[in-house]
Amino acid sequence: MVSLNSMTARERFLRIMRYEPVDRLPVLALEPFEKGLIERWRKEGLPPDRTPQEFLGMDEILFVPITFYPLPPFEPRILSEDKDYYVEISFMDALALRHRYGHDLRLGGNIPKEALIAGPEAIDRAIERLMPMIAEGGLLPALDDMVPLEVPFAHYRHLIERLQSTRFN
Repeated sequence: MVSLNSMTARERFLRIMRYEPVDRLPVLALEPFEKGLIERWRKEGLPPDRTPQEFLGMDEILFVPITFYPLPPFEPRILSEDKDYYVEISFMDALALRHRYGHDLRLGGNIPKEALIAGPEAIDRAIERLMPMIAEGGLLPALDDMVPLEVPFAHYRHLIERLQSTRFN
């Protein structure tokens, strides 16, 4: 049996995906960082000799190059379109999917990049919306996409510190 006080990032990840208790959330970067973003963040306080994961004390695990997209894929639905743009919905909302698939579902992500761009209050709202599902398990909260170049280091740091402070009873 794994002690909740001495878990590794891998053990936390596996236990969350099995809907088992963890001591804290594993906090991972599920997407790579863009080179231009790291250069910007260095001007905003990220030390030149440290990665964001190292500096922010994030967990790191070895990822196998597999897709995180749903299998089978969800059928996207186009809401509107013109000659230049189209708006599509792909039904990737974690809460709706959990309601539909129950504990057969495991997800990573569901924190929208728009919340990171907007700042701490939007980040907190995005996390609070997911808290019932985070506490239940089966969801590894993380950014849905690569961190956009518009995101200040302070916003990303807030996200990571907020996730790191999440504890369960």
